[in-house]
Amino acid sequence: MADKKEIEYITFEQGKAKYPFYNQFSFYDYLYKKGKNPCILHIDLEVDTLSTGGGLIEVAPPTNDPADFATGQQCYLRSSEAGDTSKTCRILGQEHGEEFGWTTLTTDASDGTDFVDIGLWDFIMFAEKIDTCAGNLIIDDDHASGTVYYTLTLGATPDVGIIYVPKGKIATVLAGNGHLEAAPSNVNASDNFNIGKTFGFSLNSYNPNGDKIDGGYAHEFSEDENIPYLADYKGAAATVAYVGTYIVMWDI
Repeated sequence: MADKKEIEYITFEQGKAKYPFYNQFSFYDYLYKKGKNPCILHIDLEVDTLSTGGGLIEVAPPTNDPADFATGQQCYLRSSEAGDTSKTCRILGQEHGEEFGWTTLTTDASDGTDFVDIGLWDFIMFAEKIDTCAGNLIIDDDHASGTVYYTLTLGATPDVGIIYVPKGKIATVLAGNGHLEAAPSNVNASDNFNIGKTFGFSLNSYNPNGDKIDGGYAHEFSEDENIPYLADYKGAAATVAYVGTYIVMWDI
């Protein structure tokens, strides 16, 4: 296996429809009642590639960071197969000057390998296929794989992404939890996690069944800020860890 990052976006309207669930979080309830239009990023991590002594590293980001807040990052879409015509995928991000959310993209109608200009983006947080394709869908900066941001491979579920706070929003960690698949063989072994600069926690043989993160909103993330999920390992033998978090974002 490899590290995996899955991202779900829960809009204000979706949260409103499930308000009896989300109002269990006091801060969400406060933002809701104050008319701040809270929305949630639900991030699930599966981490199994940690090595000891390597220091904190970001879990499952794209190889290249698809963000440019100053002027917007130019991006293009194409397939590796000519027959992938009018195939759709969707990206979660913020087009330059637009609102944050999901956007559906479509490959060229005549030749899937011909590029489609998808415009300027402040950031592309996550990308996934909708239609079945014969080849890979590629999102890059020059329609020639100069700097590739996402490659949506044949038959694969997307598992990389970044966490950015959109323009016009503030964010913080609302709640979450983590656990190890198995206890480390050494009592001094632990998987360690930091979420931005907000807080960190360790999963070790004393508490392999989990730590609960609740009321973690001691630090706010500003608009245009990256929220890295960082992890490392200390001890004799790493084991697979799972971490799930809710990040709440609200209007400035």
